[in-house]
Amino acid sequence: MKDYYGILEISQDANMQEIKKAYRKLAIKYHPDKISRFDPTLKRLADIRMRIVNYAKDTLTDPLERVEHDRRLGII
Repeated sequence: MKDYYGILEISQDANMQEIKKAYRKLAIKYHPDKISRFDPTLKRLADIRMRIVNYAKDTLTDPLERVEHDRRLGII
């Protein structure tokens, strides 16, 4: 089980604005177009990381999915 709070580098009581702010920060950092265009391996790793960050943001911004995620982590 992945901890999406850890992936987004936020606390477990983060609100929607904090989640979106963290997502934007990581999107800039890991976006495949920002990574070296001359190294396909780095670009592929950035693409994978970006997919994980997107999924974490999508899960935590959906209230029902967030509750389920918290339940699986044992937070609630």
